[in-house]
Amino acid sequence: MAAVAQRAKSREEKSEVERLLSSIKYMLGYLRKRMTAETLETILFLKMNWDLLAREDDVPDKEEQDSIE
Repeated sequence: MAAVAQRAKSREEKSEVERLLSSIKYMLGYLRKRMTAETLETILFLKMNWDLLAREDDVPDKEEQDSIE
């Protein structure tokens, strides 16, 4: 059973890496070859973490929660 779980985890990690590499390939297309490494890193970070950032905005912070009550 542990071997199956390990294989599933390995596939999940592999697909995440493939998604990242695909994003890099797309972003470094013909018209974007002059993009700096820092800009590429920032765009990839936002692209890979956008769901987390969006969910964080949906959760009210302590001050907002106090004003609601």
